[in-house]
Amino acid sequence: MKVLIVEDEEAIANLIKINLTAEGYHCTCAYDGKAGADYLEKKLLI
Repeated sequence: MKVLIVEDEEAIANLIKINLTAEGYHCTCAYDGKAGADYLEKKLLI
């Protein structure tokens, strides 16, 4: 399962990523809403 983490605090995003990765998720981090939206747009158009 893939998860996109959108969180402006990098330390919090990394903590979430560590925990989700330990549970078997594949995580990508975006550090603001625009970056998250851009990532989704790019991935959904491919």
